[in-house]
Amino acid sequence: ERVGRMPAPAFLVFELGVDALALACFRHAWRAGWPRVAGLLVGMVYGVLLEYAAIQAFHAYHYGQFLVMIGGVPLCIGLSWGVILYTAMATSDQFGLPWYLRPLVDAMLALAIDLGMDAIAIRLGFWTWGAAGPWFGVPLGNFYAWFLVVSGFSLVLRLAGRSALAGRSALLGDLAVVCVAVPLSVLGLVPVLRPYLALVSQGRAAWP
Repeated sequence: ERVGRMPAPAFLVFELGVDALALACFRHAWRAGWPRVAGLLVGMVYGVLLEYAAIQAFHAYHYGQFLVMIGGVPLCIGLSWGVILYTAMATSDQFGLPWYLRPLVDAMLALAIDLGMDAIAIRLGFWTWGAAGPWFGVPLGNFYAWFLVVSGFSLVLRLAGRSALAGRSALLGDLAVVCVAVPLSVLGLVPVLRPYLALVSQGRAAWP
């Protein structure tokens, strides 16, 4: 099996690509102002902490060996979360929707990325699922989790931006997002994933 045994260049290309996207987002955020920069950085920190918490809580997958690892989580994965969260929110902001609907759009935009990315990444050995699922080997629970994580983070960050912590104190609000969003996301994943796990245990007939 080739999973987890791909040559190092494949991992390095992925990491460098993520780094380039992160720099492009940082440049965009810098032009938009400090609150956008803080939101991008917080999204990256959030990504690393969320991945570490999810691995410890569910043990549903593990990563291959990347160049920079933090507690079993590749740094580039944390950067990727920040990039996806930032670009999804920046995109939905252009639609002119009410602020409380934008987190749902953010989650759908992120899912559109993951539907293709995850199926390819597992074949390159970037990460490995403990139990394969029906979406090209990806468990459906992964997509439940993505929707909850992205919509939840976007909602909390947007609420922080509308609160008294906006403006000069935006950084404090964004840091509060990390402290609150990570445990809430992990705790929220448990009741959302339980029905999925119960259905999977019944076999293929339960998927519809």
